[in-house]
Amino acid sequence: MNLDTLRNRHSARRGATLAWLAQCSGDDALFDFAAETPADEATPAAQAPWLLLIVDDDQQVHEATLLALSRERIEGRPLQFLHAHSAAAARELIAATPQIDLVLLDIVMETSDAGLRLLQALRGPLGRPDLRVLIRSGQPGADSDVQLAERHTANAYLPKTQQTRRLLLDTLHALLGGTAPHPNA
Repeated sequence: MNLDTLRNRHSARRGATLAWLAQCSGDDALFDFAAETPADEATPAAQAPWLLLIVDDDQQVHEATLLALSRERIEGRPLQFLHAHSAAAARELIAATPQIDLVLLDIVMETSDAGLRLLQALRGPLGRPDLRVLIRSGQPGADSDVQLAERHTANAYLPKTQQTRRLLLDTLHALLGGTAPHPNA
């Protein structure tokens, strides 16, 4: 069989297939396909990732947080992370990035209260009173967890010694999903 014969057979089969598909249009179609939704009609908020800022002077805390959360989704949205290893670096990032949704904040960094001073600045001079803050610290000092979070208007507090992946996820779902109380409520 030569090349021209093969081409003719292929063209004939293709023509027969196209004719059959044309006959199947309308009510006699073999398949009903769902209407396509253009990508630009998708809700941007449902697509945009939550932007979380990890503020901790311990690199291992950053790495463990990424390991625990990197593939998670909250309210259908993925998580994206920014990193600061000091309160001063976090202050600059927060001022330059208004899209940050939540701060995971250590207390003891450059000083024994660097995280708390940053939180006070967020609620005051930096003008971010609605920014959600989760304090994660290994050294709460003399204050109880609840007193610490309430006095410094944090949305939540997790001691590092008791933090598990599940507890962190549950807390983030509550904070980002809208079921957590506002610190000034």
